[in-house]
Formats: sequence, structure tokens, C-alpha cells
Amino acid sequence: MVCCSPKELPTIFEFGGNEARVCFSHETTTKEIDLIADSLSRYGLNLNYAGSTFFEDGKLQNLQLEVTLPNGRTGITRADAVSLQFSYYGFILNEQGYFRIGKIEDNEQ
Repeated sequence: MVCCSPKELPTIFEFGGNEARVCFSHETTTKEIDLIADSLSRYGLNLNYAGSTFFEDGKLQNLQLEVTLPNGRTGITRADAVSLQFSYYGFILNEQGYFRIGKIEDNEQ
């Protein structure tokens, strides 16, 4: 019998130049999201996660994320506790104008 244990999914925050890759999971903490939101706000990106819920240990339970880019473009994604145990949710943005928000595959660039 195969066990369905949560995957190891440490928070990913890659930001350099005009590219960003942000991936949240069940391992993400409120402190990590706060630091990422603060860092990105300096570049005109707004992360609103006010509807998200967290467990008592500070780890993400349910994600409700809205990202607003400097040009006003907005994207929204949501993920429940089960989804966050097996997949990343967040966004990818690059200097060519590519913006994707939602479920992010481990190898997606």
C-alpha cells in the first residue's frame, strides 16, 4: 500500500532583475509570506493574502492570493490545505511580460 504523505515543498522565492518566481506550499509560514510581500512591494508588486488562513504553528493552511503588478494587471489563485501538501501555488513573472498565477509545477520556469 502506498502512503500519501505530503511532499517536501520548501517555499521558493527567486527574484532577480525583472523576473520573479514565488511558490507557496503547506510548509510556508506567515513570516515567509510577510518577508516576500515586503521585498516585492519595493518593486511595485502587491501581494494580498488577507483571506489566507494559517495553522497555530504559523504554517499555511489555505491560500487566497491576489497579485497586482506595477502596470495594474492582477491575478488571483486559491488552494486548500490538501492541495498545498502536494503542489506549489504562486506566480511567475518575467521581463518579457509573461505572468502566470496558480498551480506551479516544480520544473516550471
